[in-house]
Amino acid sequence: MTEGTRQAKISDLRIRPDFLPHHVQHVWEEWWQPKGMSREQLEARAREAFGAAAIPFTLIAHDGDRFLGTVSVIESDLDLRPELRPWVAALWVMPEARKQGVGAALAEAAVARAFESGEREIHLYAGPHLRPFYQPRWMTLESGVGPKGVDIYVRRA
Repeated sequence: MTEGTRQAKISDLRIRPDFLPHHVQHVWEEWWQPKGMSREQLEARAREAFGAAAIPFTLIAHDGDRFLGTVSVIESDLDLRPELRPWVAALWVMPEARKQGVGAALAEAAVARAFESGEREIHLYAGPHLRPFYQPRWMTLESGVGPKGVDIYVRRA
């Protein structure tokens, strides 16, 4: 992370499985609980990142044993664009660690790891309110997609 940002280490969830409950709780509350998925269902899905395949994987930002945030890279994240793969998904940072470079560091680590595994491009989608965060770092592929009007971004190796 750059100077002026919170000091955080980024670890693979496979190396720090003790952070699985934190990852599941925050991702579930933010995205999946409102859609009716149980916490147990999400945990089963999150455990897919413990496999030997390059993708999916989950990264955790932490300061020692203190959880700061999470991000995953998964095969598919937007049913409207099944031809696009893989995706940066579920980027989430603890409120007290926001605007300190943690989210950007997680996203960059996810992209770097995907490229290291041989991927040539990676995608992400977000609501229009997040354009100021993503547009400086990602190329806009499409805007206003689907009923929620999300933006689709791409990064290429």
